[in-house]
Amino acid sequence: MFKNKMSYKVLCLLLVISSLFSFVGCSSNKKEDNNKNISSEVSKEEKLSKKVVTDMDGRKVEIPKQVEKIATIGSVPVINGLVFAIGEGDKIINALPQNFTSSPKWKYQTIIAPTMADKPVLQDGNRGVNIEELIKAKPDLALTMDKQTAEQIEKVGINVVYLSWTEPDDVKRAVTLLGEIFDKQSKAEEYIAYFDDVLKKVNDRTSKIGEDKKVRALYSNIEKLSQPHLIAEWWISAAGGISVTNDGRQMESLDFSMEQLLKWNPEVLIVANKNDLDTVYKDEKFKDIKAVANKRVYITPTVAHVWANRTIEQPLTVLWATKLFYPEEFKDIDLKEELKNFSQRFFDYKITDKECEEILGDSLN
Repeated sequence: MFKNKMSYKVLCLLLVISSLFSFVGCSSNKKEDNNKNISSEVSKEEKLSKKVVTDMDGRKVEIPKQVEKIATIGSVPVINGLVFAIGEGDKIINALPQNFTSSPKWKYQTIIAPTMADKPVLQDGNRGVNIEELIKAKPDLALTMDKQTAEQIEKVGINVVYLSWTEPDDVKRAVTLLGEIFDKQSKAEEYIAYFDDVLKKVNDRTSKIGEDKKVRALYSNIEKLSQPHLIAEWWISAAGGISVTNDGRQMESLDFSMEQLLKWNPEVLIVANKNDLDTVYKDEKFKDIKAVANKRVYITPTVAHVWANRTIEQPLTVLWATKLFYPEEFKDIDLKEELKNFSQRFFDYKITDKECEEILGDSLN
């Protein structure tokens, strides 16, 4: 009898212990299942918060859907101008490098995007990226026009998109890509439509000018006696002129001699700054050049970037140049109004009459 009672108690105890283990096991399994579900939900959210874009080197880049912080590395003013045109200048988290801030000609960069003024500089004077400072800045995305720089940035785990500008139409491809990145496709399309419209309007008139009547022009760095940017061959032609340095070259810059300059004898001369302007008017060796003799030497304007170089303002460059080449044929074009409209439309900045006069200078006369 006693043994039977003891056996019964032991059996009950074993059943209770077994039940407890079963309960603990079930709870543990439920927790694991819950953790898996949470992990799965987080993974889905992460995927939904990201997208993949193809940059201008063909690289697939995963980026946040909402890009809030952009670092522009390398050709900073050029890249900034592209970002301004999409309406995202306030997301740039770096200042201009010192070699730009030391000159007042670049002041419109921080007038257009004032938040840049107190941001850190993320590169040295030779356009080399400061990786340590870039990591500290924690950008959602870096933009660069240099492939080696893109590789450097990618190695430290920062999203980086490469932008290319080797052909005149690349500016439209770059704007289209930025429109995709920032979900501003309609703004990109608006810029491209404006670009094409300006070029068509200019071409409709200049195409009627005979080759023998077309203005022969030169864009030059007078101090170095060079044509510094290949893009000038394009905009001089788009404006209806003939570039005296356009010999089919592929190199970015072209050096020439004083003898060659006198032989070219351009009718219009575009220079980069006032020092060059003063030089050609004061130095006797330039006096017989038609552009100098006829007072047709002009300083290229600068807003987001130098208009004679690669810039988002390229349509304005063409309008400005064609007005210089053919003032009578384009006397109905008001450059001040064109500049005001462009600035308001693409930079969201209301430029004043005084600023227009400062930017356009003698080309208004």
